[in-house]
Amino acid sequence: RDKVLSDMASAWNDAMHETAMERPIKLLTYHGLGAIDTDLYPTWESFFEKLLEEPGVTYEIESTRAHVPSYTLDIVPASLCSRIISVREQIAREFVQDLDVIAEASLQAMDTYWKKVKE
Repeated sequence: RDKVLSDMASAWNDAMHETAMERPIKLLTYHGLGAIDTDLYPTWESFFEKLLEEPGVTYEIESTRAHVPSYTLDIVPASLCSRIISVREQIAREFVQDLDVIAEASLQAMDTYWKKVKE
């Protein structure tokens, strides 16, 4: 997991959420819709709409090790949205393939069942 981006998204969400201290969001440890504030983000695209309104951020990452160079990390909301939506699309395509496999397995199971019933 990308800790820097996850921390940034969590911090941004905390800033937008009035009761962040009462219900901390732990994006690194929780997977599922429970991490999404459905009052703040009532539709799936509302998170992206709000994120696109945010300005970009640049972090200077300094290394204390001689063999690891320091670098600049640019957080570009439009790029994040594009990457997240791309992952969503890939998961959707894989889910469709999985459903096809389940449907085929179900048909084979039913065929086997009816053959056994007829015997």
